Amino acid sequence: MKNSRPRGVTLIELMLVIMIIGIMAALAIPAYGAYTLKARRTDAMTALVDIAARQANVHNTTNSFTADFNVLGYAGGLSELGHYRLEFVVPADALQFTIRARPVAGGRQERDAACQWFEIDARKRMTSGPEDCWPK
Repeated sequence: MKNSRPRGVTLIELMLVIMIIGIMAALAIPAYGAYTLKARRTDAMTALVDIAARQANVHNTTNSFTADFNVLGYAGGLSELGHYRLEFVVPADALQFTIRARPVAGGRQERDAACQWFEIDARKRMTSGPEDCWPK
């Protein structure tokens, strides 16, 4: 006996599968974007902690701090992955310093409204804004 029912997928079944995939993508893409913003914050934090440690080494040998990124191994004043621009504040007496990291203009990290800047100073005080983004 031959089965007269045609085999295959109907257009309605195919459209239902496409609709389910679309709903799942609509939910997953914004969550992934927020996750990547948070993950890129570590680029700034890592650079600041590393520069603070290098500043301590410079201070141990010269008894002052430097504002020269080349001396500290950060030519160009960018974080390692390039998501943040680094800025120094070293007073004339060079007895202290503050390093600030801000998202690169036009970069993806500019959309991170919660963490627009990170700072670390000679006493290793870590601040960020407008929210506190340093891990506890």
